[in-house]
Amino acid sequence: MGLKFPVVVFGSATIGACGGFAVIFYHSYVNRIKTHVAGSVGILLIGISLLVLLPMMTSQPILSGLSVVVGGSIAMLLPVHDDTHVTPTEATSTAVALTLHQLMEGVVLAAAYVAGGVVGLIAALFLTAHTVVETAAVGTAYVVAGQYKRGGIAVVFMQTVYVIAAVVAFRSALAVPPAAEHITTAIVGSVLLVVGIHSCRCVIDDSISYS
Repeated sequence: MGLKFPVVVFGSATIGACGGFAVIFYHSYVNRIKTHVAGSVGILLIGISLLVLLPMMTSQPILSGLSVVVGGSIAMLLPVHDDTHVTPTEATSTAVALTLHQLMEGVVLAAAYVAGGVVGLIAALFLTAHTVVETAAVGTAYVVAGQYKRGGIAVVFMQTVYVIAAVVAFRSALAVPPAAEHITTAIVGSVLLVVGIHSCRCVIDDSISYS
């Protein structure tokens, strides 16, 4: 790539963290939480869950389909709540799921760097952009839950895991076994679907109640 590995890793992690911190800092500054964020956080999480599951839909259609069914079913069975459209527990679940995904992406980043060339560069840029979206999703979830500090801690932790995974994979030539990757992806996709769909249900129920 022409860049040293530490520059690529820390640069990707730093840029990726900007998504989460931008959301948290903006909403803590303007002090507007639910009015224009609550309606979008559910859609954002559903979108990310589908993006996470999409690469697996051709190779593991049964497992990916099962993730969608299980995640969607749990989300529909959960009761709606009025106080906030994302609870602290749901925000933490989102952070844990996406941190797990960041672990996998750190390993992929190391592989992309080793591959080098145009393919490696494109992969690294894609992973960085993906990380920005994921930290923004975590930041948004904690903003709606009203936990700004925990949101910042979660973003830092996510990117720390991302860096450690990339460094370990690079130094040890570590590769993620396909079975572990598929199971992890299925779990992440299901959790994000649960939180995303449930959040959308709460927003819709709230809108109906006020209409």
